[in-house]
Amino acid sequence: MFWRSMSTFGQPSVIDTLLDRSGVSLELLLDEDDLQQEVRAPNARLLEFLRRPECAEALLRYACLPLAPATPDAAAAALRRSKYPQAACEVLCADAESLLLAVASSPALLRLLMTAPEAWPAGRGSPRHVPSGVPPAAGGGPALAIRWSRIVSSLLLRCGRELIGWLEGNRGLLEALVPRLGLTPVAEALVQLVGADEASSASMPPHALAWVAHTSLLPSLLALLASDDPPTQQHENAAEVLGAIARARAPAR
Repeated sequence: MFWRSMSTFGQPSVIDTLLDRSGVSLELLLDEDDLQQEVRAPNARLLEFLRRPECAEALLRYACLPLAPATPDAAAAALRRSKYPQAACEVLCADAESLLLAVASSPALLRLLMTAPEAWPAGRGSPRHVPSGVPPAAGGGPALAIRWSRIVSSLLLRCGRELIGWLEGNRGLLEALVPRLGLTPVAEALVQLVGADEASSASMPPHALAWVAHTSLLPSLLALLASDDPPTQQHENAAEVLGAIARARAPAR
């Protein structure tokens, strides 16, 4: 087949061999260390498989949602907790436009992604810097936030109009991110979603995000900062988001 990924010796890749199996599972593919490389190649058969709604949904669930209780099989449970979430994130962030478009074109998948923070465990820890090449631990709010933020950024880069267009019709989801601003990756993603970072403001015309001013996001941020609660990372990040919005909306001199 013309789309088959071949090794140096002209043999099918491990990924293609798996895809030849009847009933191959996403988990079998996530086990393979060269999966991301095959996505980037791109391996058309692999992308066709990953674009299936059930596979795209599973990738998002692995990357962005807390894992279900461990299975009785200890080895399988260890893989699910240590490898699959990060592998799923790397696949979704591998610049495969057709895969990202499959997500951006599905209201159900976009809702799954954008409501994922509501399911994260409570916690205020927020890593600001992650060493290059060192993935965060699979579980916990900070790790989930990092992966979620990366996927949102990838979608904005490749399918920004689709994502922003959907958010315009689901405006309450921006405000719903405010309780998670104690996690810095969420704050960074929110700045991008409202077009207040340099990359987003350059790629989106000003009128494309005019609707943000008519949401409850700004009042929610101001109410948080006006509260009598002791200052936390959430307050600091909320102030950063407001500052970014103000700078982005300031008239040019």
